[in-house]
Amino acid sequence: MKKSTLALVVMGIVASASVQAAEIYNKDGNKLDVYGKVKAMHYMSDNDSKDGDQSYIRFGFKAKQN
Repeated sequence: MKKSTLALVVMGIVASASVQAAEIYNKDGNKLDVYGKVKAMHYMSDNDSKDGDQSYIRFGFKAKQN
């Protein structure tokens, strides 16, 4: 495998998972956060049950009240 191809594969693996979070509201002890995760995966396999797109998205809210 060429070094440039290997470098691209490694960069793709590192960049394939992204996690983000943000505070939307914070006042008088009441707080609302939103968070999410995106993971892009594609497997190439001879086993049909594992071959194909395995991507997913996780999204949610977290609230706290005092």
